Amino acid sequence: MEKFVLEPLKGIGKVNFGDTREQVHQIMGEPSIVHEVVDFHFDGAIRFDYTEENILEFIEIDNSDAFEVELYGINPFTTKADELVKLLTTMNDGWAVNAQRAPFVYGFNNISAALYRDATEQDILVSIEEAKQDGTYEEDKEWLAEELEKYSYFQTVGIGRKDY
Repeated sequence: MEKFVLEPLKGIGKVNFGDTREQVHQIMGEPSIVHEVVDFHFDGAIRFDYTEENILEFIEIDNSDAFEVELYGINPFTTKADELVKLLTTMNDGWAVNAQRAPFVYGFNNISAALYRDATEQDILVSIEEAKQDGTYEEDKEWLAEELEKYSYFQTVGIGRKDY
């Protein structure tokens, strides 16, 4: 299985911020989806954003079974959300973080990194309580347990060039 090492402010694997779109294609192969200034690889699981001049400036990677991911020596998709926030806060030189949309989105400005998820464990715990009150918990128990596990982690990690 292919492994991608995310290096904030640098890039992913052999792909570096500042590379041209053509250079990224030479390294990653042809994208599966192409938009004006965005390419997707691995059926949309890795996103590359370019400037109007086709220079790479941002990469977002989803949790996928198609590849492994490493960030600062750990897999960000198997590291609990609160632990990942702590790690990136440390790497970011403290809490110089854009957390306006926390706990769903965190931005770490000094290292141009971001984390995203569309729900939290607390959201699912509320859904579990509601299901118990509505009498639907038993029929939804398996699905709710899967959701509780899923949202213990972030869904995507993004990294960008300096000052992105």
